[in-house]
Amino acid sequence: MRNFALTYPQLMSQALACGLERSELLRLQRAHELAEAMGDGLYRAQGVPFLNHLVRTASIALADGHRPDVVLAALLHSACMLHRFSDSRRRAPGPRIRRRLRRVAGDEVEAILAAYVALPWRNAGDRAAHLAGLAGYDERRRQVVALRLANDLEDFLDGGMQYGGPQHDSAKVAEHGQQCVALAEALGLGPLAADLREVFAQQRDATPAQAALQTGHRIAYERKRRHLWEAGLATRTLRRCVRALRRLKGRVVS
Repeated sequence: MRNFALTYPQLMSQALACGLERSELLRLQRAHELAEAMGDGLYRAQGVPFLNHLVRTASIALADGHRPDVVLAALLHSACMLHRFSDSRRRAPGPRIRRRLRRVAGDEVEAILAAYVALPWRNAGDRAAHLAGLAGYDERRRQVVALRLANDLEDFLDGGMQYGGPQHDSAKVAEHGQQCVALAEALGLGPLAADLREVFAQQRDATPAQAALQTGHRIAYERKRRHLWEAGLATRTLRRCVRALRRLKGRVVS
């Protein structure tokens, strides 16, 4: 199994090692800032920050040799799906969100994200249809299938899927894994196919998670907006007033 980045410094170090030019590093930096903002308060079912999932998916895309636009799309791949998570207060994607994606990441990345959301994937029939039709797919559609595979690999790494409530039927998980491996091989992504084969084998051989391991969330969830020990409105207002008085006093003295 290859090692993938989980944090921003690790991702940027990987990008440097892969030879990304300065302009692309700056684009990746801006995309990470957007991913950080959109993932604020969101967690995966296993309790890790949602940003970790986005970073590691982008790291998988980098490791597979995809061009920078695809890597940025991997980092932002959930941008139009955040409203689907448990207790989410995020908006469904609309013109304003898409404009921001284009402004930060570019038109091509936003187009890849739109294709990613539209791609049928959830059931075995969808994946079988992709495997049958892959030879006739254009470049973008093939890239979107590769992004779906990167997302699935990240989902199953570290036994993450065992924390998300009732376990999937083992036969369906095995079929899912076989289809993902076959698709990665058909795309010419041998290392990705090997990683998928290993992670699905681990899932197959794992002891079913006990109830104590499960968090009660399916895939991802949102925490309450107010943080623990966060100052209330009255306290924040008082602080602003004190700061304003100090600034005023400084001007009077000078």
